[in-house]
Amino acid sequence: MLMIPLGIIGVVAFLMIRARTNRRKRADDVFAVDQAEMARRKALLDRYTEWTSFLSPYDSNFIALNTMKKRLAIGDLTAVREHPFSDVVAVEAKADNATVTKHDQTYTPPFLMNMQYTRELSLLNAIQSPTTSINTIRQLSLIVTIDDNENPTTEVQFFYSDNETGVDPRNSDFVSMAQQADQIHGLLLIALHDQKSGSKDSHDETDQLKEFWDLKESGAITESEFEAEKAKLLKAN
Repeated sequence: MLMIPLGIIGVVAFLMIRARTNRRKRADDVFAVDQAEMARRKALLDRYTEWTSFLSPYDSNFIALNTMKKRLAIGDLTAVREHPFSDVVAVEAKADNATVTKHDQTYTPPFLMNMQYTRELSLLNAIQSPTTSINTIRQLSLIVTIDDNENPTTEVQFFYSDNETGVDPRNSDFVSMAQQADQIHGLLLIALHDQKSGSKDSHDETDQLKEFWDLKESGAITESEFEAEKAKLLKAN
């Protein structure tokens, strides 16, 4: 019968216990990091609860817009910078590193403020269109250029697939994320348009009210935001 010295058994037992302890510690460390990041994510979203916002689950970049205040917030979990809409220089949507659409301050579609936006400028419609050559998609992002010398460009990733061949553009996960990209994209175009349309005082009350109604119908602003803006117009009148 093979006899194993007790000393060796003790050493083996010690190494096994230490290995289990190290694994448990690593798991605890990972859990602590996850919990800390979740807390930072929640704090950031809570900070901009009145804004239309998106915090990427892929690259942790963040963007939020407030059409009432005409303000944009952009950055990541570590730092967010706020800008007036007038600082938005350009907006580009990219699918798998190919440009889907790109707009700057020189472009103002005449139908931007009505329901045609969702049909004519929808990123999802453009990607799913039978006239495009996009059969699968792996990544969708918005690239926002701001008049900011320190951080002029931020890319916010709305979708990323671990599958190297990508997914069908009609995949439900992709569609859900692309719809969020569409909402943010629409507000960014409004920010670009806002610079050319002048102040609200340059429109009569009927035109202003119609603009806000169309924004509500397209999902760019909420019902409560529409009612608040309508109340301001009626009070001013």
